[in-house]
Amino acid sequence: MIDNRREYEVMAEVETNHWWYRILHSLVLESIERELMSPNIHVLDAGCGTGGLIHSLKAAGYRQVKGFDLSPIAVDICQKKGLDVQLGSLNDIATIQAPSKFDVIISNDTLYYLSADQQLAFLKNANTRLNRGGLILMNMPALAAFRGTHDRAVGILHRFNRLEVKELIQSAGFEALTLRYWPLSLSPAIFVVRAWQRLKYDPASLIKPLSDLKSHSVLLNTLLYRLIRLEIRLARNTPFGSSLFTVLRRT
Repeated sequence: MIDNRREYEVMAEVETNHWWYRILHSLVLESIERELMSPNIHVLDAGCGTGGLIHSLKAAGYRQVKGFDLSPIAVDICQKKGLDVQLGSLNDIATIQAPSKFDVIISNDTLYYLSADQQLAFLKNANTRLNRGGLILMNMPALAAFRGTHDRAVGILHRFNRLEVKELIQSAGFEALTLRYWPLSLSPAIFVVRAWQRLKYDPASLIKPLSDLKSHSVLLNTLLYRLIRLEIRLARNTPFGSSLFTVLRRT
């Protein structure tokens, strides 16, 4: 996706108000507030996309927020917003933005670009950039049953399950504080849509599929947001969902 200008432009347009991004950003903010309880922390968004999360963090009072992304298109969009973002790869986490140390490193929907060895290396190297007791927050696409043309459009090479993520976390030397599938309530609808996408998609087609990311009506967007917010408040150990949100602590 790193060279797909259309997808980045759509992301930049909708990520402030789209229910999915609002839920994800609220999960990030609430996790930081719960575990660290201070706005005077240093945060790095590793794979920051078009900067929507950085904007949300700054709006919530977190001033020391930096980011990087592999896509020149995304970095250009961020810099035009006045955000402290530079070009960089997850594989460079040990040195990027050096010599700074961070209290929180966030990397949402990025690990699927990496091989298994690179995923482990990323977490181990990120560990060296964290202050003691620091957090890594990650969201990742979950469960192969939810594969669809969306995956191909944005470059998802792998969908994760909770067991393999637990093993990865243990190998990297972190304590898992949160491993949450979401959104449970919408999973049946997402499953049906993605299954239909797989049935009708022609792998030989030269036409690149579009992602599922798009604007909704204000009413529908509000209803979906409130539904998933209620789900998150009421259900802590959901059995499945198309995403997996994780909070890890450096031990």
